[in-house]
Amino acid sequence: MSSKLFKHKTKIIIAFLLTISTILLLMQTKVSKRVHNFANKIDNAYTDTSYDESPNKKRDMLSPVVKLSLIDFNSKINGIPSSSWVVAGSATGVSIGYDKDKNISYLLTNNHFCDGVSEGSLNAIILEDSSSPRISDPKNDSSIVSILKTSSQLDLCLVATTGFIKPATIASEDINIDQFDEIYIIGGPTGIFPTILDTYVSGSLNRSEVSLPGLSRIGNDFIFISGIILPGHSGSPVYNKNNEMIGLVFATVPSYGALAIPIKDIYNFIEN
Repeated sequence: MSSKLFKHKTKIIIAFLLTISTILLLMQTKVSKRVHNFANKIDNAYTDTSYDESPNKKRDMLSPVVKLSLIDFNSKINGIPSSSWVVAGSATGVSIGYDKDKNISYLLTNNHFCDGVSEGSLNAIILEDSSSPRISDPKNDSSIVSILKTSSQLDLCLVATTGFIKPATIASEDINIDQFDEIYIIGGPTGIFPTILDTYVSGSLNRSEVSLPGLSRIGNDFIFISGIILPGHSGSPVYNKNNEMIGLVFATVPSYGALAIPIKDIYNFIEN
């Protein structure tokens, strides 16, 4: 092989390697920018920047949901396992906000469940998050929640607990909810938690057609849901296909179906 030909091939190889290196460098720069932009979006979306966002969007619906149990603390003595606690009632709750400075998560459930906590009595509401599924009694490491605000007219109750529970994505106040819309409900019926239901919107139901003690006849139409809803589903979030919370389950319909408080009433409760 002549020296000229060898030098020519060497130049081609060097040029090729330089081109590949340049392309890889550009790709690395683009990837770095995308990662940086994604990290910024996560920081802006949640007040807790240490939270590791999962790429699985369905987990975004599950993480905010908790199991709430009303416990009679007359039965809770040191050394007695949680299986001996007297559970006076159960419901579901959903995280709607987090205060990083105070390390407090704010959750929404139904007022008819919170009513079970009487002043001066030895009972309290405990919370279990969805990272630890169960089919029996509450666990010993459950957290205690405090009631902050209630409304019997809207059947809503705002509670708080220490620690981070990822807030649900809340739909806009003016979102359209139509008949045949596919929805997801996550809750803990009969104490089993969590259960995930895939069902549909049957339509809307005027408040005047629903007769429950203390419930206001004035307000937005309830969401009428297809599917079987059981005790313990109270306070379960209703999600649309975009993983947005559009309502909160509060009542069953005799034999079949359920009713949910629409997102507009939830906004009114929180803002007022």
